[in-house]
Amino acid sequence: MLLTYAQIENALLRRFAHVINDDEILDLHDLLLIPHLLDPADSFTEFEQAMGVVLPTSFRQFLRQYQVDDFSMDNVQFGQGEAYLHHVFALNHADALCPWWQGKMRPVNLLLMALTDGYALILDVNTGAVWALDQDNSGMDLVAHDFEDFFRALATVYLSEVGLDEVLNQLNVDSSGFWVQQGRLKA
Repeated sequence: MLLTYAQIENALLRRFAHVINDDEILDLHDLLLIPHLLDPADSFTEFEQAMGVVLPTSFRQFLRQYQVDDFSMDNVQFGQGEAYLHHVFALNHADALCPWWQGKMRPVNLLLMALTDGYALILDVNTGAVWALDQDNSGMDLVAHDFEDFFRALATVYLSEVGLDEVLNQLNVDSSGFWVQQGRLKA
């Protein structure tokens, strides 16, 4: 039921075809899922060493395949125009301007990987699970057991008509707070 990465690429191209011509495709890197031209493997090593983590396989594979430095889908923003892993580093570094965690130290297994209206999307590097931390920092809800499932569900919700029960059943999660807020999702 969830769209594949190839289907997501094609659906985004179709959705924004009215504003695309051959010269402008790179100008829409914030709206399209654009494959990397060069392998960013060195960036992973540098990031993992600096953060003291090992990125989960599905997240690493996604970042090896796609350039998300300025990418957003629906109301979920991954990058902000700079190199994505540098952006994630800044959001999760001990000297972050507005840390998303409580206390002095960021939980070593958790990384803020994307932002949305009302939620910070947190990746558990040990399990690969994606959590939604509400804006009040009052609780985290499991939104997917794996990054790939999360991203494919997000794109499916954004690019097709899907019922809430179908998405939650596919993801095998009980929480619906984050998913209810996503664009075209029907209750």
